[in-house]
Amino acid sequence: MFFVLRILLVSFFFWILFPAWERIYFYHFGEVANSDAFYPFLFAGDFWVSPSYVTGWSLPPSHCFFPDVLFFILSYPLSGEVFQLYSFYAGFCFIFVYYFFRQMEIPNYASLAGTVFLLKLGEISPDSWGQFYLPGFHSAEIFMVMCFFILFKKKDKTRVSFVFLFTMLTTVSLFSEPWFVVHSALPLLILFLTDKGIRKYKIIIYIIVSVILYQIFLFYLVRLGFQSYNPNEFPIKKLLLETLASFKTNPVSHLSSVFIKNSKLPVSKFLFPTYWIFVLFFILSWKKFQKRVNDKETYHSTIPYIYLILSPFCGLLFLSLTGIEFNARYLFILPISCFGLFYYFLKKRKILLRVFVSTFLAFSFIGSNRFIPDPKLQEQILSDKTKQNHRIECTVQTWTKWGKPVGASSYWPVKYLKAMSKEPIHLIPLTESGKYYPWVHNRNWDTGITKLDDIDSFGWAIVEGEKKEIWNRKGVEFVSCENWQLIHFGLSQ
Repeated sequence: MFFVLRILLVSFFFWILFPAWERIYFYHFGEVANSDAFYPFLFAGDFWVSPSYVTGWSLPPSHCFFPDVLFFILSYPLSGEVFQLYSFYAGFCFIFVYYFFRQMEIPNYASLAGTVFLLKLGEISPDSWGQFYLPGFHSAEIFMVMCFFILFKKKDKTRVSFVFLFTMLTTVSLFSEPWFVVHSALPLLILFLTDKGIRKYKIIIYIIVSVILYQIFLFYLVRLGFQSYNPNEFPIKKLLLETLASFKTNPVSHLSSVFIKNSKLPVSKFLFPTYWIFVLFFILSWKKFQKRVNDKETYHSTIPYIYLILSPFCGLLFLSLTGIEFNARYLFILPISCFGLFYYFLKKRKILLRVFVSTFLAFSFIGSNRFIPDPKLQEQILSDKTKQNHRIECTVQTWTKWGKPVGASSYWPVKYLKAMSKEPIHLIPLTESGKYYPWVHNRNWDTGITKLDDIDSFGWAIVEGEKKEIWNRKGVEFVSCENWQLIHFGLSQ
């Protein structure tokens, strides 16, 4: 009962800060058309049409089955409205971040502050840190780590229930979120290997079994008809060799380019130095840390901080070595670690900590747009909402005027209109060269269209920007719908 009341209380705080979520939502689906976030929603909709209908999906590298897709499959019958379901999902993220901090035995008020801090960060930078609250954008990794922390605290790790849960959670984590391997595999492995409650060789065996199960899942996924990105296809060797060659050619230039990439990430000028300062403090206080780890009473509440130290480092190292962009979606653990380590170093100074956290919470809640409207924030939300409505209405009206034919499109508009429009606008995704491109797409949507690669068979198309022609075909009529250009080729379908 107390657990339910706590969830309701945390949900109430999310309701107070709901305008922050609206800022994130309407940015991604109004200012821009971030259709990648619609994959779990559309997958769930197809599942409720028929479970066999989903086998046509070409899945993203991160399958996101747990918990994202599962969340939408379970909640889809309750409401098919995008905004409602995505708001529930954002609330779910808000709650599990709170419980992530609670698993580290951070007090309620401080855990709530860390949760609010992450949401406010998303409000400030909806294009980057705000991605945390969108399904399919890797925030689920934090939920999985929270589940591992719960297992880590179990006293009897020899029971069948622990073995089953650990093995299945590891399998599902590998299957759903490849970035779990980058950020969390090594830190969590260290956590469980240092646990005296279980023999090290058993943990290794459980992990081997999990990897085998993961490979079996991938095999049967393809057999069922899904198109799945195989991790072996990731060109990690090529990327590492390119990075090494670049470093050998000009070390100074290469390192400076890495720092430039870092600086492009919003709030990085604050987060990166803060993280490295905490790492330095952690190293300097290593003896005190060891003392708390060796104490049975404080062991389980102290050792997880190893995760907060190592996980961002693993992510930063991987991005630097492979040359992958420093996108916030790959570094969500960074602000979470900064707050967790902030608490760790101030927890003995309870008065200072309480004053700081209480002040932050007071300003966040009382100063929320819910109680004290911020004209600038309201204007941003309204502007993005207007753009969203205009983009959809403009497209529907133009499509209706042109006779409601099947059209072609670049990548982004396809899933966006599939999810947001109540009209059955059918778009075929094509590359710039005119090739059929069902990336993160259900191929069953296009059943019955025989000439998927025949660009001359489509009478109209949607492209991004102000293009007057595409696929070497000139349009005869053009309609701008926000950042989309609708081109009519003057052919009947």
